[in-house]
Amino acid sequence: MSGKHPVRWLTKPATWIINSMLCPCLLLMAACQTKDTDSLLDLSRRNELEQRFLFTRPQAYVAPELRLEVERKLVQAIDGAKQQISIWCYSFSHPELIAALARAQQRGVSIEVIGTPADPYTALRSLGIQPAIRNRSGLQHAKVILIDERLLVSGTGNFTRSGLEYNHNVFIFLEVDRQQAALIRKSLAAEGLATEALYLPRWRARILIAPGDGRYIQQRLLRDIWQAERSLHYMIFSHTDQSISAALLARSRSGNIDLEGIYDDANNDNQIDTSSEALALNSSLGLSTARIFLEGNRRVYSELDAAGMPVYHGGHLHHKTLIVDQNRVWTGSWNWSASARDRNLEIYFEFDDPAIADLFEAEFRRVRQESLLMARDPLPDWISQASMVPLPKGATESGRICTTAKAIGDSAPRATLFAVYPALIFSYHYQFDPALQDESGQSCLNADDWQSSSAGLVQSRQYPLVWAPGAESTLQTNEQSQAIWVNLPGAIVPHRVTPGMAGTPAEQLDLLFQQPLQAIHPDTSAFVAGTLWLEPTTPTVKTIHLWGRTGWTQASLTQTGAGIYPLPPGLYSGGDAFVFLELADGSSGLACLQSGSELASNLHNVQRYILQEKGRFINCLHLD
Repeated sequence: MSGKHPVRWLTKPATWIINSMLCPCLLLMAACQTKDTDSLLDLSRRNELEQRFLFTRPQAYVAPELRLEVERKLVQAIDGAKQQISIWCYSFSHPELIAALARAQQRGVSIEVIGTPADPYTALRSLGIQPAIRNRSGLQHAKVILIDERLLVSGTGNFTRSGLEYNHNVFIFLEVDRQQAALIRKSLAAEGLATEALYLPRWRARILIAPGDGRYIQQRLLRDIWQAERSLHYMIFSHTDQSISAALLARSRSGNIDLEGIYDDANNDNQIDTSSEALALNSSLGLSTARIFLEGNRRVYSELDAAGMPVYHGGHLHHKTLIVDQNRVWTGSWNWSASARDRNLEIYFEFDDPAIADLFEAEFRRVRQESLLMARDPLPDWISQASMVPLPKGATESGRICTTAKAIGDSAPRATLFAVYPALIFSYHYQFDPALQDESGQSCLNADDWQSSSAGLVQSRQYPLVWAPGAESTLQTNEQSQAIWVNLPGAIVPHRVTPGMAGTPAEQLDLLFQQPLQAIHPDTSAFVAGTLWLEPTTPTVKTIHLWGRTGWTQASLTQTGAGIYPLPPGLYSGGDAFVFLELADGSSGLACLQSGSELASNLHNVQRYILQEKGRFINCLHLD
């Protein structure tokens, strides 16, 4: 049995038996090794992310080392600056951060600050730093520090003692390259009107800047709320957007979604602030499994004002965070409000990464553990009162919407219509006046009397998409449309709207958005005297869809020369318009016609939508 090959004595069957036993073991070992490698990679990435996403710990029982972690990280970042620090802030007064800026000045680092008129910036001015004040409607509400074009610091918190130590916040530290830093700077300077989409691939992140992208942010939040498959968890400082409320209410009634929200306790009195949509939302949930909480942070500090009276700071939940299906996170400075959407300079992040979502989920659970579950009546009075459950009568031939609902206390009946498409979502919000009920007990509104809190690509009553134009308009919907009729602070009745006209403008626009889009470039195209001149190499145009101020029109086109297409009479009535061209190769050509110095608001919203969804900015053909 001795020799160089001690196993030669084995017979072939024995060898086969041993191999059959060894192979599964070896495969199992390889699988375990792969699994261990994956686990190590996951652990390594989580450790990295935990250094990039820091959540404040305001609770008194938290050890000082942990409570001051965000402060130390920010000071370290500023102390590491070599050339330039650019700051966009609502407030910047934390003593340690001010001291770090002073040290940066001594090193010769250039410091610039863009601020808001609401803050005197006394501490910064004491260093000789004169903030440039945003001189537009609304606030400079973005929270951003950009260091040496390599590090982006942002999040939900202000750079103050309360923001870093006494409020619930998240601060984000992301490495960026020079090109990304330049685009961040450009986008903030343009207030969301930059012509390039802003992505950070390493972090699977998109950055949106309001007010330019405000309506796109609102529409994306509504779409994610509507399309969520498993869970919607959110933490919010300020929520006054009624369209978001209606979407959350609609999803709470679907019965297949884990919906929980944590709100700031504005007065630290265990009572929902009457100006918050949390009150309307919670009182309308009834027997739904959705849960609304008030955060329990009570840690504050006080300073004396000029009159010697104490002013208290901190004690808040300052998040503006939505977690969708434990896969996607929205967070930043953007509160759920019309001012954030339309007026303020804001920054908002979309992280499409389950590992990042897992960090936020852990923070959500931690904050929820110390929050107060808000009670509500599971069977409020309106359940047994038919007059309090306003089922929609729909739009009549006269283009009016009516309800028999009556006011409850100070709350007037209100309704929100959602028109939901695969790519687009629209909401039209209505506020009724029960004092104007007719003899039949109905309050009625014209179909186009929707409130400014309506959402989607709509902003002005020109350029209609869901409503047909004119006094004799009728409601146009598809099978997915829903009306959510709310009589606050009680009734909400999801109601399927009867399918209306096929091929509505919104539906056609949605279908076009789902196709490949080719931008018709203004340098090689023109629109002159009712004729569209395209680059001769453009595929043949089959059909033109024109979305103008009076609505949606379409027609077949005939080519009279290479790239020359006269428009049929009556198709275009002047003004700004979007032109969609169905091309022979199956794609869609897209052009924009602009007659003034600024594009009409609804068309601007479509322009931003195409940039964010398709990655293309559509330049307009300027009309003389």
